[in-house]
Amino acid sequence: MTNNNRPIAQGGFMYDPINSLNDISTGIPQEIIVKREAVKASFDTTNSADAYGLWSGSAKQADGYYAAPFSTLRAVTTNLQTKHYYENSAFGNVAATINTGSPSSNFSSIWGIQARFMAFANAQVVLMDRLQFPMSANSLSMVPLDYVRRSIEW
Repeated sequence: MTNNNRPIAQGGFMYDPINSLNDISTGIPQEIIVKREAVKASFDTTNSADAYGLWSGSAKQADGYYAAPFSTLRAVTTNLQTKHYYENSAFGNVAATINTGSPSSNFSSIWGIQARFMAFANAQVVLMDRLQFPMSANSLSMVPLDYVRRSIEW
């Protein structure tokens, strides 16, 4: 799985369903936990996210999408199957900048980047028109490979 080689404190790994989202198992410093807890109100959280985006320069990284909106088809093998995702450099640069705190194009520094790229491609399908996703046979499609439209039944 993604970043399987990155051990988490106490011998856990990212895909460990018991410890993966536990503050103790990930080794999050207490000072970070305290700061996170201090901004739980939605207004404070929004201000915090806006300030962080401004300080890190992540919004500038997103502008690259207009110059190069194309994505590259990639595959990742999970313990269940091979899944396809579309690596978009502008989106990846934003994610890397947010994760590292300064502008970065090092996607290997991002935990779960493949899942984020999948979510980005799905958001594009829902929110945009005239998309072109590359397929494995040197052709283009308006929807990503392996795309499944989700719907809510009433």
